[in-house]
Amino acid sequence: MKIFILLITNLPLVFLIIYLTSFLLIKKKKLLHKILILNTIGLIFFSLPISSIILETVFYPKKNIYENNEKKYSIILVPTAGILFNEEKKIIEPTINSINRIKKTIKYTEKLNLPIVISGGKTIKGYKSEARIVYENLNLKYLVNKKIILEENSINSYETSKNIKKFLNQNNLNKNVILITDLYHFKRMSKSLKKNNINTFIPENIFEKKKITHKNFFPSYKNYSRINNIKYEYFGLFYYKILGRI
Repeated sequence: MKIFILLITNLPLVFLIIYLTSFLLIKKKKLLHKILILNTIGLIFFSLPISSIILETVFYPKKNIYENNEKKYSIILVPTAGILFNEEKKIIEPTINSINRIKKTIKYTEKLNLPIVISGGKTIKGYKSEARIVYENLNLKYLVNKKIILEENSINSYETSKNIKKFLNQNNLNKNVILITDLYHFKRMSKSLKKNNINTFIPENIFEKKKITHKNFFPSYKNYSRINNIKYEYFGLFYYKILGRI
């Protein structure tokens, strides 16, 4: 059901469906006219980069910035963001998002002597866990002095939060963790961890707000892709909320 809802609400597909189905109201010209006008306004608005900038403001954290006190924290948590099959190389490899999360970890936590926990279970039958595949694709020269722990049982954010709580309890570690993920995923992941009494912190300036320029007010087909990603996280937050996971 979740996949079906996400599929039929993809932009600009939803606008095209409205255009096609609205002509069933051909006899109700006033209503048809209003639907076509509103649909066109929506189609144009969501093609403007400013629309995604507005909608993503909800994801920015308002507090819990990392303080320069290493002893306050127990681990650096890096949830994976999927794997994919590379047709050219005929291998399974991390997605761009998974790679970018590791790059952020290297950049923003270089001076922290804390264990790095990469969390991600088996999501493709017959292959290794996401955590294992991400680890095997790391350029380890940047993490040579880091202790890396693979958490290979979680297949979503909710399971990650439960398994990290279990890990912290088993090792008598405090419940303050530094979370490295992307902007859209941060809120759902941090709220899920909070549900399990784990406090999340982030390095300062890891999420820089986009500067608004005149280009943000010109249509771009690529913006539909950003809107679809934002929509996915809005749906994820709603889905986790009704299930009591956040």
